[in-house]
Amino acid sequence: DKISDFKNVESIEIATYPDVSLEFIGQLPKVKSLKIIHLPRVNDILPLSKLKSLETLYLAVLPSWDKFQHIASLKPLHKLMNLRSLSLHGIFVDDGSLRPLHSCPMLNEFHSGNLFSMEELLSLKAVKPEIKGTFFEPIVELPYTPCSKCGSRKVILSGVIKYAIQCPHCHSKRVQNHRIEWQRYQTKIAA
Repeated sequence: DKISDFKNVESIEIATYPDVSLEFIGQLPKVKSLKIIHLPRVNDILPLSKLKSLETLYLAVLPSWDKFQHIASLKPLHKLMNLRSLSLHGIFVDDGSLRPLHSCPMLNEFHSGNLFSMEELLSLKAVKPEIKGTFFEPIVELPYTPCSKCGSRKVILSGVIKYAIQCPHCHSKRVQNHRIEWQRYQTKIAA
């Protein structure tokens, strides 16, 4: 099919994207919503920088996929003036930076795994105080993971990549220290 046949498409949802490049999608200027549930061969999202109408972007790998999908950077998204919502599930950003999102004026929702540092999360929150997402609080409760020792619900320490899942009772000192460090950094960047 010719690309011209799809020029007016505003919403795309793809279950599995087989190609190594998003170039085809980058040639569809009216796309407002893009959801790709599995893109195991894509490492570069540069073609998405052409989607000036894009409001919602959802990129994921299947939960059954036993590894993260790596993309180099979120830099291609920095000029998307209409982007409101970004979701990355199972996507690892190699440079670890959320700073390209600082220049997306409409962005008010960001969801991802706990794959970004506390500094990156809090810097984005400082620039966009109204942004919503899972890891913009220091502690996230896990609903179905009881501690094997005490039975308490485990928590995730936001912005901690290694050993992020902790029991708030058995490891109360570590959880409390994380809260203190979170508050300290939040105060520092607000100053």
